[in-house]
Amino acid sequence: FKDTNIDSKREKCLKILINDKFNLRSNNIIDKDVGELENENFNKDISNLIREINANSESNISPNELKIMLQVESFIESKEFEKALKTIENFEEKESFENFNMLKIKIYKLSKQFNKGIVLIDELLVQDPFNIKYFFIKASMMEKIEDRLSYLITCDDKIKYSFSLL
Repeated sequence: FKDTNIDSKREKCLKILINDKFNLRSNNIIDKDVGELENENFNKDISNLIREINANSESNISPNELKIMLQVESFIESKEFEKALKTIENFEEKESFENFNMLKIKIYKLSKQFNKGIVLIDELLVQDPFNIKYFFIKASMMEKIEDRLSYLITCDDKIKYSFSLL
């Protein structure tokens, strides 16, 4: 059992030290110690993020997988889609299959390679033919609204009884 007041005071003190309003880091010894505190805080934040992600998902994400996912997201944000796809291809772990396929689909959608995205979604649908999320993602990859609607109408039998729609 932790005392939250003591924890929050300690966190405030650490933030003040790390932000270094008083230019304490000009001293090499203090700079080294503050750098270690900074790294410790950063590692703690990453560990908390991994725990939070794992608590909210069905599959556990390793620190290495998170690092790769963040790197891919960085490439996507800077519109370096080829680098992002190569990074995903180089990281082949069975547990992260769905996470990385979702990133690939995001890349295909942003780079307007809709046909590649649809092919990948079709592969996912073969493995999990009743996953409603895949049907909606596939529909979103279709350029014309008429195509989206007609596709979703044909999927009605498969998704009609999905608890996600209730």
